[in-house]
Amino acid sequence: MKIISFLGFNNYIETNYIHPTTSQAVRTKFFQEALVEFYQPDTLYVLLTPTVATKIPRNGTISNWQGLQEQLANKSVKLEPVFDIPESNSLDDSWLIFDKITNCLNEGDRVIFDLTHSFRSIPVIALLAISYLRTVKQVQIEGVLYGAFDPNAQGADTPTYDLLPMLSLLDWLAAADRFVKVGDGSPLAELLENEISENETRYDQTVRPLARKFKHTADIINRISLAIALVRPVEILEETTKLEEIIKKAESSFDKRAKPFGLISQKLTQEYGQFALENPTNSGNLAQGLRLQFQLIDWYIKRHQVVQAMTLAREWLVSVLAYRLGEQDPLNKDQRKQLENALNNGQSKLCGKEITLISPWDDEFEKLPDFDLFSTIWNQLRDIRNDIAHVGMRKGAEKAKTLKEVSAKIVLKLKTIADTLS
Repeated sequence: MKIISFLGFNNYIETNYIHPTTSQAVRTKFFQEALVEFYQPDTLYVLLTPTVATKIPRNGTISNWQGLQEQLANKSVKLEPVFDIPESNSLDDSWLIFDKITNCLNEGDRVIFDLTHSFRSIPVIALLAISYLRTVKQVQIEGVLYGAFDPNAQGADTPTYDLLPMLSLLDWLAAADRFVKVGDGSPLAELLENEISENETRYDQTVRPLARKFKHTADIINRISLAIALVRPVEILEETTKLEEIIKKAESSFDKRAKPFGLISQKLTQEYGQFALENPTNSGNLAQGLRLQFQLIDWYIKRHQVVQAMTLAREWLVSVLAYRLGEQDPLNKDQRKQLENALNNGQSKLCGKEITLISPWDDEFEKLPDFDLFSTIWNQLRDIRNDIAHVGMRKGAEKAKTLKEVSAKIVLKLKTIADTLS
């Protein structure tokens, strides 16, 4: 295990540093020595500016770097200096510091960061480095320590704080962003499920109700995520209703044990609450359900999910036609087939082609004022859906860029139909 620390230029004073989770105390003027005693690392990296490495602090007799070396001389830790940390604040200097920090670690390393004596922009750079190392090098961050020495509290012990739980907010924000932007809620659900461990629920009955609420919320997020990926509009509308309900009911629970989720929950309800509708296939909810399904088509297209958008758009047009012609069951397979035949026949009539498969809906469909629009869009949807389904494995297949552009134009035409729903 490694520790990355920063050494400053102050003339440090001896104090009792207290371990962040135990009563262990180490009396020293250098917090780095306390860290070595607390965590027994294999290597301690110390970042040093030229001033800290060579100059003597006011009222001192040796440089802090020399003093730290002498203090750790008999400790079983490898002391690694990282020299030439810039003392200015230019962007190039910031990148140099970032590189020096990240170069200390290899893929899969375990590390504790000590920010006690970091200065100016270095804490921000260190936090960015931590995020990078976790994501790119799969480095396991085991602590972000701060020794809260107070020079005015003479003789008092110095508490030590581990700020790592605060950094989890970055994970929550990234997971929420993924759920909002692409509909993948699995990372967010995993964070919720892991917030209270199985061991904790096994030995502490008081947290079990919270754990159940977190798991229930995670299950709903996973179901929404899967329904979005597999284009299940009815399921999406129903499950987003449940998400709104559970977030409202469990709000206080999130504040107790999953504070980051509480901070992002409003964003989630704003994003997915727009689709919430109970029993969307009931006759009284058909129009609203179809309007929300169009919003979902638009949601897909704005997130460049063309396959999902066009797959849903094709079925949505059949459902809208069923509603406009008075069919009360949008999921009736036989009726949907007849409605598709009517749409095919509509396109044939516009092109002057012979109709070979008559639908009982043909006459009623042709009476609709937007018969031409339905028939034209249907033909476009049929073509683009087939092109997408064949994944380009045929001659004359459209390029992906063209499919995206055509899809966006189709959605604009579908909006004209969606605006007629009442």
